[in-house]
Amino acid sequence: ILGYIKGAEDADIIVIFTDELGNAGPMEISAIQSYFEDGEIRGNKKLPHVVICAASNLPEHGCNAKPIPRSLMEGRLVSFYMDVNHEGWLRWAAEKGIDHRIIAAIRWREELLYSFDGKHKGRTQATPRGWEKLSNLMDTGADGVVLDGLAEGCVGPEAWMQARGFFRMASTLPFFEDIVSDPEGTVLPGDHIPSEGPGGQWVTVSNIAYRLSQMKRRGEYLETSVSENIIKYMDRMSDEIALYGLRLCGDANAEFKLNGEYSNMQIKHEDLK
Repeated sequence: ILGYIKGAEDADIIVIFTDELGNAGPMEISAIQSYFEDGEIRGNKKLPHVVICAASNLPEHGCNAKPIPRSLMEGRLVSFYMDVNHEGWLRWAAEKGIDHRIIAAIRWREELLYSFDGKHKGRTQATPRGWEKLSNLMDTGADGVVLDGLAEGCVGPEAWMQARGFFRMASTLPFFEDIVSDPEGTVLPGDHIPSEGPGGQWVTVSNIAYRLSQMKRRGEYLETSVSENIIKYMDRMSDEIALYGLRLCGDANAEFKLNGEYSNMQIKHEDLK
């Protein structure tokens, strides 16, 4: 470090970042462990203001990473698992100029951002890096059949199918926040293009249920006013889809049922149960 970084002796802190630690060979792992244990390598002592950071995939991610010795993970490092931060990525994407259609689609349905599964049999899955690659392609003007073919290679066919549908129906699909704040005035799929009503409304109630399930998973309290406004919005839909949405949301988050509007809707659609 001192041989390559001029002025390192005077720095407040030096951070050494070791990426892909799980892909290191036995000799590298041994050297790193010795450095942590003894504070030196081949007689070169570690300065007191040097901090070591490392990152790695897990073996189950299917990235050829090997298990890191427990003596290193539990005895020499402070270890924790990291996940994708949806809100943080949206802020980063806006700053970096990621295509606004991609940002809107992921804001609409946050699960699109990351769906990596190491056991997945397909070639590609949705990741933040994949969406960035797709944005770069869209910036070149790729569209139509060309974009369809390349986009699947960036984020996988499942994520691209949903994103492409959102791009085509974006003007008629509402955001969750808009529904909650203005259930009477927020756009309803089918208002302007009747043929898009059934499909758009089905997608909308599915998205609402997904957001409610995420709130439950994170332990967030579902306010009564939020549930009531969602139900008021659903009441503008066709009877069959409204009742379907009611049940879907109730299954996603039991707190959704704890209000007068839910009971009123159950009574209103008694004949459809």
